Amino acid sequence: MSLSLSTAISRYPVESLVIFALCVAASGVFPALIYTFFWPNFNRRGLLWSVYGGLLLSLVLTVSSPVVTGTKNSLWPELSFNWYPYYNAGMVSVPAALFLGWIGSLTSPESSQPVVGAVSTTGKEVGRSSTARPRTARGRHAD
Repeated sequence: MSLSLSTAISRYPVESLVIFALCVAASGVFPALIYTFFWPNFNRRGLLWSVYGGLLLSLVLTVSSPVVTGTKNSLWPELSFNWYPYYNAGMVSVPAALFLGWIGSLTSPESSQPVVGAVSTTGKEVGRSSTARPRTARGRHAD
């Protein structure tokens, strides 16, 4: 599969593909990691809004930027529908993903739990139930 993909995109400029990959990674992963590590009230709705919103915005802005059309180093230099003037869509999509994660967490119902595995400032995990049964070394519940 990877060989067929690399053969199909071998004629495109590498810098365009690298810019797109870095922008998608920064917009989808970075806000979720920052909120998960440093904000204990970050919850599932904030995670979904942050990841999907950042990915969608980075995709739309990259497709409508000079990385894809309008310049000699773009993917399709003969076309010109770039209404977003910058090469790096992450300048807008990363802050927007951070904002979407914040708004999503604040607007979620009060009953939603924080993201499991988030570490509070005291070093303890939040989101785990204190009534959970401990597991033995083989992964079974202790009775």
